[in-house]
Amino acid sequence: MAKLSTAEILDRFDSRIVKALKRDDLTDLFINEDQIFIKTHRSQESIGDVIGSLRFVINEIAYHNDTIINETNPILETVFSGYRITATIPPVTAKPTMSIRKPNHSIIPLTAYVERNQLSQAHYDYLIKAILDRKNILVIGGTGSGKTTLTNALIDALATHSRDNQRIVILEDIDELVCAMPNKVKFLTSTNVNMTRLLKLAMRSN
Repeated sequence: MAKLSTAEILDRFDSRIVKALKRDDLTDLFINEDQIFIKTHRSQESIGDVIGSLRFVINEIAYHNDTIINETNPILETVFSGYRITATIPPVTAKPTMSIRKPNHSIIPLTAYVERNQLSQAHYDYLIKAILDRKNILVIGGTGSGKTTLTNALIDALATHSRDNQRIVILEDIDELVCAMPNKVKFLTSTNVNMTRLLKLAMRSN
C-alpha cells in the first residue's frame, strides 16, 4: 500500500481545519468526539461539528509515520507536517479524537520579557549569570504556559552572551527549540528511541 503524501493527507482534513491551521494566532486545534474547537493566544471557540472520517486521517498519519494505531494500541502521539499530533480511537474514546499543537518557532528575546514587565531586571541579570556559569535551569509550567517560548529565549541569550564556542546538545520529543549556536546537534525521540537512550547518546557524544 503506497503512502499518501503530506499534502494528500492534509487534503483529507475538513476544510475548516485546514483553514484554521493557516491562522497565525492559532496555538491548538481540538477535534473532539462531536465538535471542533480552536485555541488562539486570546480565546477558544467552536468552529462546528465534526464532519467526515477522522479515523481515516488518523490511520493515514500513523502509516505515514511508520506506526500503527488500532484497538490494542489506540493512542497515537507523533509529529506530522510540523504539528504535534495526539489522536485516540475506541476503546480509549467513544469516537476518534485528535489534538493538534501548532509549533511556535519565533524567538522572543529575554530582554523583551523585561520590557514587557514580565521579568524584573534583577531576575534577568540572575538568569544571564546562571547561563554564563552553566547552572541548571528548570522551566516548569502547565500546557500552553509558555515553557517553550521561555526556553527559546534562554537559548537565544546563551547564543548572545556565550564567550566560547561550546557545543549545545538538545534532546526533544518534538522539534520545537531553536538554537542559533553554530556548534550544535539536536536529537529527537522516536517510536523506538526514548529520552533515556538519547540522554546516554548525548553524554557519549559531547
